[in-house]
Amino acid sequence: AYELEILSEYQQVASFDPTPPESLWKGVIVLDTDQNPLEVFDAFNDLLDDLVMRITSGLLDFSKTTAYSLKTKSSMKTPRVATILTPGEGPVGLLNEMCVPESLPVDDPFSERIIDDRLLTLYVPVSSPTSSGNSASWISRNWHLLNHIQECTSSTKDTEIHWIDLMGDYPSEQLMKKRFGLDQYLKGGWINKKQHTTLDTLLNRIRFIDLRANIDQVLAGNGLGFQNLIDNLTLSLQEKSASEKIIIIDGWSEFKEIVPSSRQYLIHTLEKRLLSSLPTSNVNIIWIDSGVQHTRMNMHYQRKCISPLPYDSPRKMHVDEILYNLPTSSRSFGRFLPKRDDERYIVQDVPASVPPWRTKIQVPQLIDYSKKFRGGQRRKPILTEEEVYEKSFKPMYGRGVKLSNIYSDTSHYSKRQVSELEGYALSLAPSTHRP
Repeated sequence: AYELEILSEYQQVASFDPTPPESLWKGVIVLDTDQNPLEVFDAFNDLLDDLVMRITSGLLDFSKTTAYSLKTKSSMKTPRVATILTPGEGPVGLLNEMCVPESLPVDDPFSERIIDDRLLTLYVPVSSPTSSGNSASWISRNWHLLNHIQECTSSTKDTEIHWIDLMGDYPSEQLMKKRFGLDQYLKGGWINKKQHTTLDTLLNRIRFIDLRANIDQVLAGNGLGFQNLIDNLTLSLQEKSASEKIIIIDGWSEFKEIVPSSRQYLIHTLEKRLLSSLPTSNVNIIWIDSGVQHTRMNMHYQRKCISPLPYDSPRKMHVDEILYNLPTSSRSFGRFLPKRDDERYIVQDVPASVPPWRTKIQVPQLIDYSKKFRGGQRRKPILTEEEVYEKSFKPMYGRGVKLSNIYSDTSHYSKRQVSELEGYALSLAPSTHRP
């Protein structure tokens, strides 16, 4: 069944191939689950790499069922992992078409960027692979964005702020206030009255534009759905002054998820219509998106890495900066919960030959958040404090934003641990490691 599905998908993706493969090489990987998960993980990947090498070199016999395993030359015990290969011809024709790449591919989300007069920020919140991951990512996103916008507008009080709500997540002021949770932060003692007043005043300045009714028209196949949505958006964004605008596009990830696979063209159509309809100057557009799964598996988070944009996204020509909101890694291999639910890494990637800017923030509402999603309690291990050092707050590239008000104290970590955790977080977004 898996073989037929893969072959069918290949024919859809590579419809131009005159001789598509008719069968695949198949096998089953078996392993002893009582072993050290980290050792098995490495052995598993080594086994796959060796299999690929032997298949492409024609060193394996697929005419009969074969058991295959790796043997180490070291004195250490060999991990108990093997594969059983079943008979089959496989896509032999594809091997003849293989060629050595002229250069290694570079994952650069800014490679197609064209400089224009508007600032397009791609905001990518990433969840941990747990039952609490998605909601924790959503809460931390709103908390960080509110503080980010507050610092961006602290010196320009006349900046217009528009929040485009594609999925109708904020249909009323009461629900909007509850979902940002400022009263809960104040009641819990996580922020003081001055901070609450500052952020609440900012929240009241934001104009929420609910486009859920228009999105429903688009999904229902209404011929006027797109035009009604753009007309509604254009009318809502009509210039009332010459001041700078900040426009947040929210609900894009959810929209992509509910579009049937047979109507994926709706995503590209809406993406292009939004880009052409939004202001082209004196504006910072913050487009919230979940990114796409990378082909690389991340061993520190035990989930797929993230690429910021699909390969065919028209936003690749306009994106000026990427902000990642990343969870902390798990405590050890085989465990999925973040080290600290309430700590998140904010990473800024820009089209310049500089290391990504990053800082760690605290989201008070997420303290022990994952406990709400599991039955048992869990003891917190004591981390040895090797040294305590001061944090110097550096602003983001091209901005005065430091996020010092929500910075997460790192004094309970050593310098080595902080550097290690930052490295793990950056590994979730491989494009930040480009040369």
